[in-house]
Amino acid sequence: MARGKAKSKSKSKGRARTASRRARGMDAVALLKADHRQVEQWFGQFEKARDDQRKLELATNICNALKVHTTIEEEIFYPAFLEAAQDEDIHHEAIVEHDGAKKLIAEIEASGPDDDFYDAKVSVLSEMIKHHVKEEEQPGGMFAEARKAGMDLVAANVGTAKRAVDAKDDVKVLKGLAEAVAAWGKAAPGLFVPGSDKGDTKALPVAFSDHDGLVKAGMALNAAALKLSAAAEANDKAAFATAFGEVGAACGGCHRTYRAR
Repeated sequence: MARGKAKSKSKSKGRARTASRRARGMDAVALLKADHRQVEQWFGQFEKARDDQRKLELATNICNALKVHTTIEEEIFYPAFLEAAQDEDIHHEAIVEHDGAKKLIAEIEASGPDDDFYDAKVSVLSEMIKHHVKEEEQPGGMFAEARKAGMDLVAANVGTAKRAVDAKDDVKVLKGLAEAVAAWGKAAPGLFVPGSDKGDTKALPVAFSDHDGLVKAGMALNAAALKLSAAAEANDKAAFATAFGEVGAACGGCHRTYRAR
């Protein structure tokens, strides 16, 4: 029995590593959204199940999917959220919710349908996940707040860079500013999750469906901002001005396609 559990844990870790690699390949949005809907479906089926073997199968699927899901969020999405929104309260709350879910998942995996509290534990886990998903996807939730904060930060940093270019000031001190813009270009596509387009947003619907195009636009901004950072580090005003033009072009191209005028 212990050997079987060890093998199961090894498989689970392998799935988590594979999913994490896929997410880093810019599939994180599709994976997170699919996880939310799939797990909701399994929870619904568990509530109606009467056969112990079917309950065990569904609970196993739920636990495995949630372990992969939490790995993706903690390694990909949450760092992007924290960098964009700088909101430690929401970030920490999400991590605590994850910890609670992990403990309950471990208890479910260590027991079975013959446990008097098995159904209750799966039911409580379902309610925890429903709350967690709502916090992420609702208007003003993690996805929406991260987008708004990131956009505000980029707008402020680009404005500062423009003033430096216009005044022909030294640009060495702007290296960190440029790096922040580069980081946003890389992180932003993972925040435009399908279904999270409700509430106060200037993004067009296509921003939540054309993930590949948004990734391409984000990487263009990332590349231009890294040139801006290198020019700032060298205090090369001419190179900084040229790179700033590329940053502006990248921002403009993205806005024309994905932002309401």
